[in-house]
Amino acid sequence: MLHQSYAYGKNHWLLEPDLKHILLQYWEGLPKCEERLTSFAILAGTRAYEIADYIDHEATPYLVMHDLNGVRVDRVRLCPAHADLLKELAPINQPPYHGGSWYGHSAG
Repeated sequence: MLHQSYAYGKNHWLLEPDLKHILLQYWEGLPKCEERLTSFAILAGTRAYEIADYIDHEATPYLVMHDLNGVRVDRVRLCPAHADLLKELAPINQPPYHGGSWYGHSAG
């Protein structure tokens, strides 16, 4: 990577110790989700950062509008690393109407 951020390689959950104390005041489910937030923060500070840098410079998503027969398909072609990363990131964005919490959704 050409230009690393100060946040690269850091656990973002541990960088904000006050956030945990604030969330504990309002979110009783935090202790159950803390391990998930910690692992997500590690992912965000390492692999996600590296893949995002790669996507920005070399593997930009490509819009496929038509298939070989001229039929409209409208889909995006992603590099495999980007597609895998999106699958890993999806659970952290689980909103309340799918069994999550707005606090967890916002903290992630």
